Amino acid sequence: MVPEEPGWDDFVERQCRTLLMTVYFSTDQFDEAVALWKAFPEERRFEHYVLSSFIDGCGRHYKARIPEEAWDAMRARRQPTANEWGAWVECLCRHSQASFARAWDILLFQMGTDGGVPAADLGFARTILSFASKDSALEDTKGMIKTYLPDVWLQLRAVMLVDPSSNREQEKALFLTATMDPSSLSRQNQALKQERPQQRLNRSQESPQSPKQPLAAESQRGEPVSRTYTLWTTQCA
Repeated sequence: MVPEEPGWDDFVERQCRTLLMTVYFSTDQFDEAVALWKAFPEERRFEHYVLSSFIDGCGRHYKARIPEEAWDAMRARRQPTANEWGAWVECLCRHSQASFARAWDILLFQMGTDGGVPAADLGFARTILSFASKDSALEDTKGMIKTYLPDVWLQLRAVMLVDPSSNREQEKALFLTATMDPSSLSRQNQALKQERPQQRLNRSQESPQSPKQPLAAESQRGEPVSRTYTLWTTQCA
């Protein structure tokens, strides 16, 4: 079906083109993805889901100049959505240390203070933190969030206590503390060490090794069956 045929749905066409662009990005065909996006009609190029997918794909290829041009062109037309802000912040985090610093400034000093810019929330903070360790800025980022975004910091602290994906070691410690006394582990280990040799001794006494049976493939004289069979057939003949 092509756009000129009856029943062609314009929305389906846009969805298919956006999906194809995403496939290009995910299969390392960056130039083809950018060319397809530029081939979109201008009003469609800056639609919410199209632009978010485009910026996200550029970020995963560590590109910043092309998505920044698209970002600036979009902001000249309308205000970005929260989802588009998330894609842009993540794109900056992926590109370089300097771009990560820009994303840091957006989170701490721009969000919620400028018209049309959404307030910083837990999702934005976790995006920044997920890339902070790559740039050796994890502790500094935590400190800045605690200082400038205290409400978000409290949410982060709560998540770190209950979310296994954010702090697995802490979850393991809490689980062990809740289910057993760690001081008893050494006593239990010593008891197991003393118990296992005694169990092996008991099993060996209960099940003595049976005498070895002669192989079925040998005759009583120790001759192989094949040789015995040959002698027997010769005598019969």
